Amino acid sequence: MHLGICSAATALLLSPLAPLAAQAPSPAPVTLGEWIARDQGVAMRAPGPERDAQNAALGEPIITALRAARAAAEAKQAAGAKPDACFPPPGQAQVTSREIAAWLYARPASERGELLDTVIARYAAERFPCR
Repeated sequence: MHLGICSAATALLLSPLAPLAAQAPSPAPVTLGEWIARDQGVAMRAPGPERDAQNAALGEPIITALRAARAAAEAKQAAGAKPDACFPPPGQAQVTSREIAAWLYARPASERGELLDTVIARYAAERFPCR
């Protein structure tokens, strides 16, 4: 199991959404199975700039999915509904890319065909439950 996804994935939990919205367009949706296959492919490459770039690219769909989960939670809360996840205020989350990757690899095989966005939304709900 390769756990070298870009640590920028955790940056989403540490920063407000507004500055993130001005960044590059979102990557194409991928399934959990596709993401794991890419992650394993990167793990087989020799260390170096190309591997670093591919590692960073692995973080893009994670960041996109976390953005979507946070935005959905904020929209539900603003509408007076209970959100699926209750993210801590920016700067208070202590989540690592290693933790996220380990959680993704631990998902059952039945989830491999699901979009990564859907799986990450479940991660957010489990990691940041509303009480």
